[in-house]
Amino acid sequence: MDLSHNPPAASSGTERLRQTAATIPPRVLGALVFPGFQALSLWGPVEVLGDCAPAIRPLIVAPNGGPVSSAQGPRVHADVPLEDAPRLDLLLVPGGEISTARHDSRLLEWLHTRSGDAEIVMAIGSGIDLLAHTGHLDARRAVTNESLFASKNRCDTVDWVVHTDLTTDGRYVTCRGAGAAVDMALGVVARLLGQPFSDQLAAHL
Repeated sequence: MDLSHNPPAASSGTERLRQTAATIPPRVLGALVFPGFQALSLWGPVEVLGDCAPAIRPLIVAPNGGPVSSAQGPRVHADVPLEDAPRLDLLLVPGGEISTARHDSRLLEWLHTRSGDAEIVMAIGSGIDLLAHTGHLDARRAVTNESLFASKNRCDTVDWVVHTDLTTDGRYVTCRGAGAAVDMALGVVARLLGQPFSDQLAAHL
C-alpha cells in the first residue's frame, strides 16, 4: 500500500504545531547542567520545549562545556560553556546531586545574572536550592520536598510550599521533582504559546 500521499495523523499534527510555533518570536532556552545533574529532570522539559521549535531553541550550557556526567552515569555534551552562552530567554535548572555545584561560585554568579535577565526561569527538585542560593527566590513561593526541607543548607528567605507539585511566582516556576517536570514544561508552553497549543503538544508526546 502506497502511503506516500497519506502521512500519519501524528505527523500532520506535528507539522501544524510547527506552523503555529513559527508565528511567534523565537526564544532561546538555556538548560544548565552540572556534574551529577538528574537526567530525567533535564530531558523531560527539554523534549517538551524543544518540540516547540522554531518558537523555542534549546541549548545545553555547562560550567566548562563539553561532556558532563549525570547522576545516573550517562553524559551529555554541552553546547557551550557558561561564558559563551548567548542571551537566554528561558532558563532551566534541573535537579540532581548539587553538593559540588552549590559551592561553585562561578556557576552561582552566572545563574544569578542569567536568572535576572530571563523571561521565565524553571527549577526542579534540588535545582530549586541552587536557584534559591542566588537570592532570586527571596520572599517568593517555591516548591520544596522532604529532603530539601530538612536540609541545613535550605535558604530561609524563600516562602517554601509543601504538598504541591508546582508553583509559579512571577517569572519563576518551580517543580517538586522530575515526575512533574513535563507538566511544568507544558505549563510554560501554555504561557508562551497558549493553552490550545500546549494541549495539542501534550497529545503528541
